[in-house]
Amino acid sequence: MLSGLISVPGGIGAAEATLSAGLIAMGVDEPTAFAIAVTQRLCTFYLPPVCGYLSLRWLRAKAYL
Repeated sequence: MLSGLISVPGGIGAAEATLSAGLIAMGVDEPTAFAIAVTQRLCTFYLPPVCGYLSLRWLRAKAYL
C-alpha cells in the first residue's frame, strides 16, 4: 500500500524498497530482504506477460482465436 503512494510508473523501485524496508523492520537481514523483493517483482510483474504471450501464440496456432 505504501508503494502505491509514490508516483513512479509501475512502482518500480519504490515497491521493492518498501517491501525490503518492511521485511528488515520485521527482522530479516538486508540481502535476504532485497532478494525476496526482487523475486516477488519478477514473479508478479515480469513473468505473467511472458506466459500470456506464449499462451496467445498457442491459442492462435490451434485456431481457437
